[in-house]
Amino acid sequence: MATNDGDLYASCGPFSYCDVTLATPRCQCLDGSKSFSGCRIKQQLRCGDRNHFVTMPGMKVPDKFLHVRDRSFDACTAECSHNCSCTAYAYANLTAAAMADQATCLLWMGELADTGRTITGENLYLRLADSTGMELVERWKGRGFRGLDYSGELFA
Repeated sequence: MATNDGDLYASCGPFSYCDVTLATPRCQCLDGSKSFSGCRIKQQLRCGDRNHFVTMPGMKVPDKFLHVRDRSFDACTAECSHNCSCTAYAYANLTAAAMADQATCLLWMGELADTGRTITGENLYLRLADSTGMELVERWKGRGFRGLDYSGELFA
């Protein structure tokens, strides 16, 4: 990835984010994606149960989301799980000025654009194919985590 400072709208490209928590902000690929000439998901998502969600904490949620009203966190997870086009979701606490209900289910279909990592961001739940999710578990095992729970969160 280019070492872009992430100030311009969607400047890091799809499936990437601007990490402003670093000493020098720069673009990074989302977990489960790779970079050659831009970030791409490593494996095509599969419709059905052969996917995991990986939690990316502290994220500025991507642009162009679908707001699903009156959903609990579990219902939001299920909404994305059962939609073959859903690439990520967040159960975000938006300001009252932005939405009438503060705790809200946000879904993304297709590419994720204008994403960032911040100190006070939301949890973004990124959908990955099973084998990609398992690679992340293996990578994180050395850091004290044992695996993914039912929602795709790493647990110690």
